[in-house]
Amino acid sequence: MINATEVHNGAHNVENEGSQTNRKNKYLPVRQRNGRKISHLEQRNRKYYARFQVENHLTGVKKTRRFPLKAANVTEAKEELTLIKAELAQGKLTISRKGPLLRDAIESYIDILRNTGAKRPRTISAEATGLVPWKRMFGNKRVEQIKPSDVRKFMESRLQEGCKPGTVNLGVIYLNNVLTPYLDDQQIVELPTSKIKPLKCDKVDRWCPSSEEIDRLCRSAMEILNHGEVFADFIRLLRQ
Repeated sequence: MINATEVHNGAHNVENEGSQTNRKNKYLPVRQRNGRKISHLEQRNRKYYARFQVENHLTGVKKTRRFPLKAANVTEAKEELTLIKAELAQGKLTISRKGPLLRDAIESYIDILRNTGAKRPRTISAEATGLVPWKRMFGNKRVEQIKPSDVRKFMESRLQEGCKPGTVNLGVIYLNNVLTPYLDDQQIVELPTSKIKPLKCDKVDRWCPSSEEIDRLCRSAMEILNHGEVFADFIRLLRQ
């Protein structure tokens, strides 16, 4: 029997078909060579998904569910799709509410960023570093078990460690990035970060030169620089 959680945990990054432009974080239909859409098959961030209307055996309500596939190409995806259709026809298709452990979700998220080039290397490195405390504190919890109280505990702990409020806020944003795909896949009902207010950050006082200081700067520029007058005009323009 096919289980959504097992398939999700076994999924891996695959070769992307076509341009990545406007494709990030969107489920796109997979097409055959003749351009026809393959029913129930979608792709997002180089991963294939089977999309079906599945009935909840407790409520009788049908809802759309996406099942990540292990497929590395369209042919393999179609084979998995056939198996899922058979399971669905036999009433054996089940949906597990259990998601991956947070530490595994974080590693998967960082791997996807690196393999797809969705963000700059420096940004990916910053996120990977900022997510280390999450793995240390809540890595053994499943994604659907992370609560707003855990987020507040994380923020308090980071402040006690001497982190600045801005750094703590970034850590919360990074967690939000990790969990959002599981919200899309309906493995979590609500992001635990959705109602968390960011910490207030101290405003940095920036030097604002007076009119006298600007005039002295312009006079010096005209005396020293070859194009001092152009520079001075530009500075005075900015002041207006």
